[in-house]
This record gives sequence, structure tokens and C-alpha cells, in this order.
Amino acid sequence: MPPLTESQLLGFLLQVAVLLATARALAEVMKRFGQAPVIGELLAGIVLGPSILGAFWPAAYAFIFPANPTVSHLLEAFAWFGAILLLLYIGLEIDLQVLRQAGTRAPIISAMGILIPFPSGFLLGWFAPERYLAASDQRPIFALFLAVALSVSAVPVIAKILIDFGLMARELGLTILAAGIVDDSLGWLMLSVIAGLATRGVIGFASVSLFVAEAALFVGFCYFVGFRVTAWFLRWVDDRIYVEHAKLTAIVCMALLFAIITQAIGLHAVFGAFVAGMMVGNSARLRKSDLEEIGGISLGLMAPLFFAYSGLRTDLSALRDPLALFVVLAVACASKLIGCSLGGIFTGLRWSEAVSVAIGMNARGGVGIIVALLGLSLGVLTPATYTIIVLVAIATSLMAPPLLNWSLRGIEYTPGESERMERDRLLGRLPLVREGIKLLVLSGGGPHADLAAHIASAFANNPDASITVFHASVTGERRGGKHSPSASNVSRASAPSREYPMFSSVSASPTQSPRRLCRSPSAATTRFSPAPRTSAGTTKSAATFFANSSSMLTHRS
Repeated sequence: MPPLTESQLLGFLLQVAVLLATARALAEVMKRFGQAPVIGELLAGIVLGPSILGAFWPAAYAFIFPANPTVSHLLEAFAWFGAILLLLYIGLEIDLQVLRQAGTRAPIISAMGILIPFPSGFLLGWFAPERYLAASDQRPIFALFLAVALSVSAVPVIAKILIDFGLMARELGLTILAAGIVDDSLGWLMLSVIAGLATRGVIGFASVSLFVAEAALFVGFCYFVGFRVTAWFLRWVDDRIYVEHAKLTAIVCMALLFAIITQAIGLHAVFGAFVAGMMVGNSARLRKSDLEEIGGISLGLMAPLFFAYSGLRTDLSALRDPLALFVVLAVACASKLIGCSLGGIFTGLRWSEAVSVAIGMNARGGVGIIVALLGLSLGVLTPATYTIIVLVAIATSLMAPPLLNWSLRGIEYTPGESERMERDRLLGRLPLVREGIKLLVLSGGGPHADLAAHIASAFANNPDASITVFHASVTGERRGGKHSPSASNVSRASAPSREYPMFSSVSASPTQSPRRLCRSPSAATTRFSPAPRTSAGTTKSAATFFANSSSMLTHRS
């Protein structure tokens, strides 16, 4: 395989720079108008693509996006890597505690929100004119792709709308978010299964059963084994690895590993990244800083490129019959609104509340775009059908905020919501969280060291917590009232050693580089030997040693 030429590398860098800058600029415009930034990022690709730039300034379009297959494949691979990181971040943001708080209401609403749109989309694809099919013998796969595109909901768009309207602390907001999480998870599973069937090209009872069994085995392994292994692995990296950004590297590598596994067994790679994100997000060692690092890379760099590339593949000139767009949009909105509204009414919501849930669930956003791009890359969708699905995703995301603002009028806070908001406000003021906490205790001996050890054990009474105890002893003898360190004279404890569960200890001189030894509170009991009390000079040296080691004292924020 020949290496990249200078002109090919230059063309790739130019395309990435133009797409990224335009995507972020239009995302800022959309955000200022109260819309999701993903809409602006997608519009950037449409503006730079054949629909606008290619139609009104063909020379500029040909200069930026020449017909070079190598550069096009590079950009496509880069865009799909962005999709993998985006799905990783979406999985990290999924809070399983929200599902537990929502109870059975969210699964019922999500089930009804799929039960009606899915067969509606399938029938729409089954009776669609043949010109919208990429291959006439793939009508079942085409109908399934259209069914998934009409069934999914976009959790990032839903969460953005709920935050803007201040609904995250209300029961109605939690219901919408929980139903969106269930709907999103089921949508990615269905998409992965259908994409695998499209890759194999054969739909039969034996092939479908085998494929579903492989998917169920993978999901079962992740649920029963993967969550525990992930928690152990992140705790080990957090305690033992000292290189900068080690946890970021570990999380991305886990996402790539699961993406490779799902791609190898026939499920799409984005589903593996999504599942990896869910497992990592359930770990107590995932810090706010880790989310910010991954979010900065995915939302600030890779996801804008992916959505801009998706818009770049959109060709509005291929949509020769606007009636098809309105039919698909009407079926998508009607089926989703009816299904989710009925699910809300069945679970005891009032009519206005059920309609609000349905409006929030109607936003497709980036999920619908990924479905469309995957279908186009697999040769299932034509450019016209791809454009229709992308425009439906944009339209449903744009209409959700104003419609939800209208439906929420007159829905007042319940006493339970006010009590929970006050409780969350008070809990938010607590400085420490036990889950995943890391504490550093410096021991110079004496009763104060005992007290510090007991306080640390009370704070770190959690399986995912860890405590590091430095046993600091001072070398040398005092001469003339001044401390003279000596490497050959190390002060040791003469008192009997005491048993401290949940601790590991290290003996280090204040003048030496400390060696940290962390263990989980569930580890075996080790012996902690307090050193004898020292004079003021020694206390000052120990305080300096503790100050130099303070960077190791971290807690979950």
C-alpha cells in the first residue's frame, strides 16, 4: 500500500479544519437561539456540501473536497472514530440511578414509544416506492432501518432540553430522561442487530436466531461480569498508575476494545463503545475531571467532525419529491407522540404530563443521524432516503423545545418534588463523597495520628475507596537545638504495633521521595506502627513532607 502523498495529507488537514471551524461556529449560533449545538454542526456539513456550496460555488467545493478516494476514506474513518468517542461519552452520561428512581414507569413509556413507531416505520418502508431503495432485494433490511430511525430518541438532546427548562429535579423530567435512556439503549441494540443482518445479507430464522443469541450473550457478559471487571480495572489504574491522563487512556482503550468485539461478532462498533461507556460510568472512580476530559475531546473535536461529515453526505438535490419528506415526518411524529402519550397515561400520568413526555421523546437528534449514516455506508439507503432521515432528525429536534415549553404550562411542583430539591441542595454542599474517595494520612506517631487514622476510616468506609498512610520517621539527632538529618539514623517506634484494618503503611524519610502504597478498604489487615513523638523541628519537617505530598490527596468532586 503506497504511503500518503503530501497533497493527500494537505487535503485531509484542510477538510478537517474547514469542517471543524464551520461546525463549531454554527453550533454557537444554534446555542444562542436556544437550540441543540448538534443542529448547527449538522448544518455546517449541509452548507459545505453539494447542497449549498457545491451548487452555488462549485469551484470552491471542488477545491476543498476534491474527488480523491484516499482522502475521502481518511475523513470517513476519522468521522466514525468521532462517533465511537461520542457514544462512549453518551454511555458515560447515562445515570442508572435515574432508571431506579423512575421505577417501572420509564420502561413502559419507552416500550410504547417503540411499539407503535417501529411497525409504522416498517410498513412505511415495506410499501415505499422502489426508487428509495438502494437494492430491490433488500426491502426487509430497508424497512427495518426505517423502523429503527422512527423509533429512536436522542438522550443528549433530551437532557439539553430538560436542563434548559429546569426539569432535571422534577419527577416529570426524570421520567422523560429515564424513558429516553431506555429508548436509546434499546435503539442502539436494535440498530446493531439490524446492521449485522445487513452486513451478512441473509435474513432467515437460523441466522437471526444466532445473531440475537450472540448479542444477548455479549449484553449478559457485560451486565454480570463487565461492570465488576471495569470497576476493578479503573480502581487499579487510579491507585497504581502515575503517568498523566492514565485514566483517560484506559477509558478510551476500553471503548475501542468493546467496539472491536462488537464489530467482530457482527454488531456495530458504536454499540460496543456505548456499552463500555455505561460500564465505566457506573464506576465510583469516574471523576468529574475525567468526564470533562472525555467530553472536551468528544464534544469539542470528534463529534462536531462526525456530524459535519454526516451533513456533508446530505444532498438536498436528491430529494426530488418533497411529499415523501412530509409523509415520513408526519408518521414519525404521530407514532412517537401517540405511543409515548399512551404509555404515560397507562402509568398514571395526567394528560398534560403524558403529552410533555411524548414531546420530549420525539427528538431524534444525533441518534437518527447515526442511523442514517450507517444505513448509507452499508448500502441500504439511497442518498434521497438518507437526506429524508437526516431532515426528520433535524426537524424533530428543532420542534421539541417550543412544544415542550407550551405543554409544561400549568404543571405545578408537587410537595415531593420540592422536598427532593431541598434535599439535593443540601447534599450538594457536602465536601466529600464516600464512593471512590482517595485519602492520604501522614503519621508521625502519637494520639493525633491515631485520631486521623480513625477519621479517615470513617470517611472511606466504601469498597471503592482507598487510603494511603505515610509513616514518616525523621533521621538524625538534634545538635545545639537544631535538627541535623542523617541517613544512617532512622527513628523507629518502640511501642507495640497496633492493628488497623483497611490501611496500608509506608515508612519514608521526609527527605526521600515517598513511595505510595494504596489498597482497597476490603484488603487484608496490615500493621501500622506509630513512630515516637518528636520535637518542634521534627514536626516542621513532617509538615513540609505532608505539604509536598498534598497533590496525592484527591477526592471525588
